[in-house]
Amino acid sequence: MSADALASFGDRPALIAGDGAVSYRDLAERVRARARELGPQRRLVMIHGGNASDAIVSYLAALEGGHVAWLVPDGGEGAPPPAAWLPPDVVVPRAGGLVELDRGSMHELHPALALLLGTSGSTGAPRLVRISHDGLLSNARAIASYLGITASDRAVTSLPMHYCYGLSVVNSHLVSGAALLLTERSVTDDGFWDLVREQGATSFAGVPHTFDLLDRVGFAQMELPSLRYVTQAGGRLAPERVRRYA
Repeated sequence: MSADALASFGDRPALIAGDGAVSYRDLAERVRARARELGPQRRLVMIHGGNASDAIVSYLAALEGGHVAWLVPDGGEGAPPPAAWLPPDVVVPRAGGLVELDRGSMHELHPALALLLGTSGSTGAPRLVRISHDGLLSNARAIASYLGITASDRAVTSLPMHYCYGLSVVNSHLVSGAALLLTERSVTDDGFWDLVREQGATSFAGVPHTFDLLDRVGFAQMELPSLRYVTQAGGRLAPERVRRYA
């Protein structure tokens, strides 16, 4: 997902949000510009924010510049604190811009490391998982191949980007030249379904709780002609529910 690879998709829409669409060509330019801001020295970049254009640009720019991206929830809630053992070198706040905590880097970063993601804390405390650039790209391509994602697909961001499953939606669509419909609305919000209909969403992802919410809002009775498939992970869905949704 280099800037050159993004630019190869030309004027196709990459990100569609309330303030308009960003083409792949424009996204590539924004990524290059943010990578220049991050500088040439490899650093640990903590990125706050939800499903927003600037957060995606910063994430891609960290990868483009060879830095290590650390994605945390908006405001950092639920993320391992940047304690003395792992302070970031740069923080990208939700409001945008960069906050440099070190002009260089406080860390000796493994050459293969590209991304840090927090776990859900099921062991009692959140932990960070280390992901290589090759692993990230291989995963994105494998998902895109399995689901048959094409440049005509449009995924609505029903899960947060700092969550590995939500990020996999971002990666697998950007590597395919598909579009992301950026929203932080819940599936219980009428505005979510307005976006799905108006922008022709072809897919969305959910965890088991998402399907509890879908039952409440009458998903089975909705008219969603553009929807091609729904994916589920983040825990086991009861076999009878899988059959019913299928």
